[in-house]
Amino acid sequence: MFIMLSQVIFPIQGSFQELLLIMEEIIIFFALEFGFLFLIKYKIKKEEISNLQEKAFSWFCLGYSLMYIVYIISDYYVEDSYIRLILLDFAYFIQMIFGLLFIYNMEKFQIFFKKYLFTFIFIVFMILFVICAFIALEFVHTFSFFFSWIIYIIFFFYYMIRVSTSKQMKKILRNFKWHLFQLYSGFFFLNIGYALTTYVISNLFGLIGRLIGDVFQIIGLIFLSLYFLSISSITEYFWREKIDSIYIIMQSGLCLYTKHFREKRKSFDEIVASGALSSVQIILELITETKDLSIIEKEGKTMIFQPGEYIIGVLVCEEDLESIRITLKNFVQKIEKIYYNVLRTWDGNLNVFKPIEDIINEVFI
Repeated sequence: MFIMLSQVIFPIQGSFQELLLIMEEIIIFFALEFGFLFLIKYKIKKEEISNLQEKAFSWFCLGYSLMYIVYIISDYYVEDSYIRLILLDFAYFIQMIFGLLFIYNMEKFQIFFKKYLFTFIFIVFMILFVICAFIALEFVHTFSFFFSWIIYIIFFFYYMIRVSTSKQMKKILRNFKWHLFQLYSGFFFLNIGYALTTYVISNLFGLIGRLIGDVFQIIGLIFLSLYFLSISSITEYFWREKIDSIYIIMQSGLCLYTKHFREKRKSFDEIVASGALSSVQIILELITETKDLSIIEKEGKTMIFQPGEYIIGVLVCEEDLESIRITLKNFVQKIEKIYYNVLRTWDGNLNVFKPIEDIINEVFI
């Protein structure tokens, strides 16, 4: 049995079949390659830096490739209209599962509007998708496109705004405008390309529209992959949001200065009182001897200890990020350079360290 929707006949046959198959197999190839590449990259870097952005994009690519594998089976090799409809709905559901993993990992350490807001919305639409599949199977593909894909678009759009307005990324990335071009171009080509391959649009423009859509999707995947390959995790660029408190401690253990960045957060003192005191004392002793950076994780918080010649800088934060480590090290070096003579012959007067507030505001705020 053939399904005819205006200009398109399924299963797809004729002069366009071979060319379309090649293009869509290329989409699968690129999506799989990029998916495994980012997953392997994440696994390698996992012990060094949390890089959930790469893990998230790997899920997106793997889901995209699996979706297109089912697409090819249903559009080119299945004649029964009902079976083909079931396969298409299954393809959409696969992409929704991997899309949920993508959004969840992106939101895990970065808040977009509200913690896990998009994840929650996506779960709700997945439930509605399943209900729709039981009630009206023929409308599932329309539901998927006009609802779940719109969530993708809104999420990506907000993500692009965050990236575009990030002062930290502008400072770190040399070719910031080129990276933005990759992100915006990838977003544009992928979404327009996907829209051109949907059955509603294919019926308006025929298979030539689907062919153009395939080309656009390949370009979009390449641009997005170049973007995600060229930058570090988004959490690295919003590291200031991860910091709770900073402490400047003499190597003897006496606290010289304290700064709390957030209210209603568990302070260093509370964490110490909750059972980490012995661990902190051991760390301070080891730091004094080895002069190496040390880390304690306690009750959902991370304490980073950066030793100097006379002082130890301690940051209490939500996550151990490379940007935080580098900033803390530079901060300790700057304090010791400014207060070198004071620290060398310090008489116990804490008032002399009050101007450190201005330095902290300059570095950490």
